Amino acid sequence: MSKPFAWSWSALDAYEQCPRRYHLTKVIKAFPEQQNAQMLEGQKFHRALELRVDRGKTLPKEYAYCEPIVQRLQQAAQGGTMIAERKIGITRDLKECEFFDKAVWLRTVVDCQIDKGYNAMVLDWKTGKKKTGYDQLALTAAVKFALQPDLRQVTTAYVYFSDPDPVVKETFVRDDAPGIWQNMLPRVGKIEDSLAKDYWPPKQSGLCRAHCPCINCEFNGQNPKNGG
Repeated sequence: MSKPFAWSWSALDAYEQCPRRYHLTKVIKAFPEQQNAQMLEGQKFHRALELRVDRGKTLPKEYAYCEPIVQRLQQAAQGGTMIAERKIGITRDLKECEFFDKAVWLRTVVDCQIDKGYNAMVLDWKTGKKKTGYDQLALTAAVKFALQPDLRQVTTAYVYFSDPDPVVKETFVRDDAPGIWQNMLPRVGKIEDSLAKDYWPPKQSGLCRAHCPCINCEFNGQNPKNGG
């Protein structure tokens, strides 16, 4: 018996980059994704910020440059609550459940959230280059609206701590939520369709040559048949 279907933003993003890689790394796990130095550093960075926000721990010296922004956010959170690294699970009917509940349909992790009455802010810590799309933030806003019926507005932001202009914001109101789901659901449906049909076409990109672990793919640069 197959496991119930569950997805996340990162899973959807991975599928849209390449269905075949998604299948080989996340479904049958024939070629598990390897954690590189950048990923490990990201985990360390997020943990340091979690301890700073939730427990008041002093940031390590290498992350001290983040302190002014953390303090600004804490000032913005006065009169409300501020929580880091909140794991959220929801069911198909958009009800909250445990992150690994059997009924979970969508999993999301909010790097930091501020709740103040009818308004909320959700923040995604970033250390790399600035992103241009807001779909990830929009999804988090839609989840907040689903779980908090009295919520009227969600301000979302990518926070680039090492950038002179660190915050990239997008604000959503409750009336935006149906449109967000209308955008997401057909895309998620494609993953379910691939699962039902066991159809995982490759999608060639610049990542194929040296950044994909699926060495049996005809587009992989490490495949001996391709001269790798």
